[in-house]
Amino acid sequence: MKTFTTTIILLILSFARARIFVVDHYDGPKECSDDEKVKTNDYVKMHYTGTIDPSSLTGEKGKKFDSSRDRDEPFSFQIGNGQVIRALDEGLIDICKGAKVTVIAPPEMAYGNQAMNADIPGGATLRFQVRIVDVKTPGPPSDPDHFADMDTDEDAKVSREEFEAFFQKRLSKSAPAGLFEREDKDKDGFISWQEFGGKKSEKPRVTKRSMFNDIDINGSGELNKREIDEYFAKIGKEVPKHLWEVNDENEDWLISFEEFAPEIPDPFKDLDFNGDDLLDHDELEKYFQDTYGKATPADMWAKEDLDRDGFISRDEFYRETIDKGTDEHMREITVSLTQPSTGASVIETLSEF
Repeated sequence: MKTFTTTIILLILSFARARIFVVDHYDGPKECSDDEKVKTNDYVKMHYTGTIDPSSLTGEKGKKFDSSRDRDEPFSFQIGNGQVIRALDEGLIDICKGAKVTVIAPPEMAYGNQAMNADIPGGATLRFQVRIVDVKTPGPPSDPDHFADMDTDEDAKVSREEFEAFFQKRLSKSAPAGLFEREDKDKDGFISWQEFGGKKSEKPRVTKRSMFNDIDINGSGELNKREIDEYFAKIGKEVPKHLWEVNDENEDWLISFEEFAPEIPDPFKDLDFNGDDLLDHDELEKYFQDTYGKATPADMWAKEDLDRDGFISRDEFYRETIDKGTDEHMREITVSLTQPSTGASVIETLSEF
């Protein structure tokens, strides 16, 4: 009977220890100014290592389940808003920058009876070794964008290989079993931005690859005139007049991914200082003086002001010509950079400097 009673008492004590919330400050400053002390709604940057506490009734005691130190990257969050478990949300308040603390989180202040993964079973008591790296009251740190971190080839979708590589790099372990399948809701073998349930930007990120894929309707890996026209019509914009000159380097009337330049430079805009869509003598002279330290070439104005109205229009600047051909691979708008009868244009002259 005595042995049985002793066993019961030990079990009760063990259970009680597993339910105790502890914050133990073991190193670093205990006193500091308010701007270096953690307060509710502050943005906190910390290093931590999470293990199963020796008092835990479930899980492998001492088992490490996560560590920012292994990733060599501090963890950033806003405290007091439920972005982390309750034990950290409450336990780090009033801790100073540079301090080191041990936080023991009983199940009700961690994940409760819910199993998070194979390393954190339901009912586990957790131990966190924490060092406060930084505390900031004004302004948040950069919001994490795990979708962008996974999408290493920037094609606006995450493949299974990219998904697995993210977990290996960030957590040094495989992705949880079945997680990719749950995220890939349309079962096409990729996780789109819309499907992704983790932390991500407010809007899909536009990259060179994602824009190219949006335009490349037929999936050929090259953009033709019809695809270009349809894309700009879809977004409600005109095709930039010099798009083909900038992008079609080999002049085959197709734009490869290597040739593709999402941000199309506009030399005319650089010269049009007052934004009236016309270049006057003063603007051209200012550009050459500021950029090259010399006057505008003597005959340039006569060559560019084709209608002799005292201004160079955008059309005159790019010397637009129209090709009425019906072949979808032929560009309808071409930009002539040289005029054999009149000599070099502004663009060609600029390229010589």
